[in-house]
Amino acid sequence: MSLVACQRDARLRALDCVALSWSPLDDGRYAVILDDTVLYPEGGGQPADHGRINGVAVVDVQRGQSGVVHTVLGPGAPGPVRVELDWARRFDHMQQHSAQHLLTALAADHLDRPTVAFHLGEETCTIDLLGPPLDEAARARLEDLANAEIRSARPLRVREVDAQTYDRLPVRSRGLPEGHTGPIRLVEIEGLDLNTCGGTHVAHTGELQVVALLRVEALKGGSRLHYLAGDRVRRRLAEALQREAALTALLTAPPDTHADGWPACWPMPRPTPRPARPPSESWPRCWAPLWPPAPAGPATCTARALIWASCRPSPTPP
Repeated sequence: MSLVACQRDARLRALDCVALSWSPLDDGRYAVILDDTVLYPEGGGQPADHGRINGVAVVDVQRGQSGVVHTVLGPGAPGPVRVELDWARRFDHMQQHSAQHLLTALAADHLDRPTVAFHLGEETCTIDLLGPPLDEAARARLEDLANAEIRSARPLRVREVDAQTYDRLPVRSRGLPEGHTGPIRLVEIEGLDLNTCGGTHVAHTGELQVVALLRVEALKGGSRLHYLAGDRVRRRLAEALQREAALTALLTAPPDTHADGWPACWPMPRPTPRPARPPSESWPRCWAPLWPPAPAGPATCTARALIWASCRPSPTPP
């Protein structure tokens, strides 16, 4: 299938085109097929774009036998239409997908860990790597390498080649789709990586802003790398700072003492057995043997008092 407008120009945010059909679906939504589109159809690990067609919300985009199918929430008619892209969602996907290409290249070249799978999730992204699970030193090294390449602002370029040219190039690929014919689309990180890909990407590695490797999960025969890039890192940092501020107020202690201060407020097992009474369904059963009655007077531990108040359905302790 030929490339659509968003694959020819990833920064195109609107397009005037023609709706070839606008058909109702069984679930009350509608399927729209256009002669071209600025909305990326799901594929290659990258989710579908969202946007609008003549003001009607597009909630999914998939490739079909008759063209790219846009699932929309309202009725319309065939004819000239204007397609508008949800740019914030698209740019987030561009950052996460380009970060995957960067991490894949670095993990293969520096750690001898080839990529076998990639998933771009709503909250975090994952890359599955072959080889022994990465230890903390390898994880930190990979993160440092990636952020060094971000600071270098290496250009990313997209091009198409024929099969003969493809065979002569040092392409890093897990193989072409079964039955693929025609030109092959390549994405290159200058001087670092050349890969087959149909997705949308940033203009240079500097647009990734930052990459954070959250954790490594051991898999059979490999490991799963959880990561964030770009604005997702900034948002995660903001959330962490909010939690830190809440804990600081809860424990009345500075952040660098949170780990030391919490155990002093945590209830310890009582030497005498509790009365036989099941815990409330609204709080974890595993806490029941550890939780002494709430203090009768003013709470001496803010953390314990607040947790008690949030977990018990009644202000009266058992």
